[in-house]
Amino acid sequence: MGYYKLAFEKEKEAAFLYIEKLGEEPSRSILLRSAANLAFLSNQYEGAEELANKGLEGEPPLQIVDELKDVLEQINQAKITQE
Repeated sequence: MGYYKLAFEKEKEAAFLYIEKLGEEPSRSILLRSAANLAFLSNQYEGAEELANKGLEGEPPLQIVDELKDVLEQINQAKITQE
């Protein structure tokens, strides 16, 4: 198993502890952003997209919103490149 995939699995576990806790910002969105980035780096685009979208729910800090949107843009570019 690759290091990014292993790190993604661990970060996803941590993120899922906060996924429904919309009032736990910025911890919630930071964990989801990290998990989305690691999913992207391990070529798990659907998981990355789901986590990034979950991170945008609630009221994440603006910097994290920008970073989550960047992840979504990277995913879209990667999908276009694969076609």
